[in-house]
Amino acid sequence: MSAWPWLATLFAALLAIAALAPAPGASARGPDPASPFPTREGGDVPSARFTAAAYQLARPALAWGATGAGPGEFNLPIDVALGPGDAVYVLDYGFLGVVDGAERYREARVQRFDRQGRFVAAWGAGRLNRPIGLAVGPDGDVWVADTFNNAIRRYAPDGALRATWGGYGAALGQLDRPTDVALDVRGNVYVAEFGNHRVQVFGPDGIPRAAWGGE
Repeated sequence: MSAWPWLATLFAALLAIAALAPAPGASARGPDPASPFPTREGGDVPSARFTAAAYQLARPALAWGATGAGPGEFNLPIDVALGPGDAVYVLDYGFLGVVDGAERYREARVQRFDRQGRFVAAWGAGRLNRPIGLAVGPDGDVWVADTFNNAIRRYAPDGALRATWGGYGAALGQLDRPTDVALDVRGNVYVAEFGNHRVQVFGPDGIPRAAWGGE
């Protein structure tokens, strides 16, 4: 069997890779002026390119937290959202620990901070079960996709539980591992479900209105 066909294929692949590399003498760092995106500061952020270019990120203006279960500490912070008054809400997935002689996830919770990262409140530990998604409405209420409880929970800004709905299943209004939640300007709640492969829409009162996707 001739080796020429596969050699030709290899040569073509090498040419394609070479075409994507920066030109000789060109820097592999820095912005791509061809397609900038505006930033809040009025500068430009380079778009992604099919090259080996690397970009240096700015240092964070503020950072806080440490590993643990105390106020202001985290185990697996998995989502963050901003609320009215520049409140910062962080959703913690929790960690695997021993509860009543069995391994279970612990300290899944929501923590609230002010804009300077100062701890304000925490809630959900002992109730939430490996939550993944978090959203904050215009009124400041906090919505949590309580993934392994197959539920959506609505909290007041101070952590008081206002409502819960869902329950395991595939019928309209039921949930199978909801992974994210979002709100529109009318207060409708959109829920992405991992298990049912769909999106459901609920009214602000928790009444299901529509669904799409699925198997």
